[in-house]
Amino acid sequence: RKMEKHSWVRLLFFCFFTLQLIDCQSQTIEKKYTFEWRTPQSYTFENGYSEQFLYFERAVFGNDFPELPSFYEAIPVDKFFSEYEVRVLASEFEEMNAEECQLVPSGFRQKSIDYQVVSAYDRKDIFALLTFVPIVMTTEGHYQKLLSVTLEITGKKVAESKGVRSHA
Repeated sequence: RKMEKHSWVRLLFFCFFTLQLIDCQSQTIEKKYTFEWRTPQSYTFENGYSEQFLYFERAVFGNDFPELPSFYEAIPVDKFFSEYEVRVLASEFEEMNAEECQLVPSGFRQKSIDYQVVSAYDRKDIFALLTFVPIVMTTEGHYQKLLSVTLEITGKKVAESKGVRSHA
């Protein structure tokens, strides 16, 4: 009987240790974002050409669709993760008016928001860089803009540290 008891204790200890190790390899962050959309903004380029852009507070303009505002945030994390999982816990959208819909490029056909997260270093600090365009197409020529979203971002795989390179 003593032998069985010790086996169970070892098994429980092993399970507890394994679960702790798995938990150490991930990090979950829950964040809520709200978007304060403004009237479209006009921008005049150096050549005198003027164009209007959709805009919200803290908007940045990215590479995929430079005509559309993107959201960007650097979130401090504990480890450099090579993979993230993003779950939407809650979201609220609003129909865009005809003027706003005219400003969306015809090639933009995103039916759900593509939340992109990558890790990056800034000096010795590690960040999860979150970016996305907070607009979705509902039907041809009709769009909705994101008013608020609560995200659960989980770092899944800790990146392997790179070894020292040898120069032969």
